[in-house]
Amino acid sequence: MPNPQELETFVRSQLNWSELAEPPHAEMFEWYRRLIHLRRDHRSGQDEQGRSKTAVNVDVKAGSLRFAHGDLLCVFNFAAAPRRVRMPRGVWDLALRSDMKAAQMADEMPGQTAFIYTRRR
Repeated sequence: MPNPQELETFVRSQLNWSELAEPPHAEMFEWYRRLIHLRRDHRSGQDEQGRSKTAVNVDVKAGSLRFAHGDLLCVFNFAAAPRRVRMPRGVWDLALRSDMKAAQMADEMPGQTAFIYTRRR
């Protein structure tokens, strides 16, 4: 376990900004940038009484997680095999896909991907 107080650990942990031009690093940077924008634009996750509007569904056998918070829905497929997406009530628009296929809708999620949806108002 690296010691966080060591100078060597600090230096080794710094970002190498010159790697940002390389495809895998640029894609990850863009993914985080878009997630931050979604979080900023969809902050409300509370009802009129100030209670959290969060629901989490986990299917360990299928290797999936569905997390709804306010008007955002995150669906994760941890399995290698594709799976169908079960959507909660309402109309949802695909905002992000971790496999970087723009906002292309799909009936199935490829294996080991995440889809982020926004509720249509």
